[in-house]
Amino acid sequence: MKKIACLSALAAVLAFSAGSAVAATSTVTGGYAQSDAQGVANKMNGFNLKYRYEQDDNPLGVIGFLHLHRKRSY
Repeated sequence: MKKIACLSALAAVLAFSAGSAVAATSTVTGGYAQSDAQGVANKMNGFNLKYRYEQDDNPLGVIGFLHLHRKRSY
């Protein structure tokens, strides 16, 4: 979990710094995610992180990240 979160943060930072010299638009969005895997007892909670970078004349690059986790009790 920590490794994936760190890699996602690094990718977002690199994408921001790479586009600083070009006139472009970038958007970062985050949110809450909930999934239902066959029944109420199997609901998974998580988060969603998206980064979009678009140049003026040509759309280029979309990075998305989704993490879901379910606590298991035996």
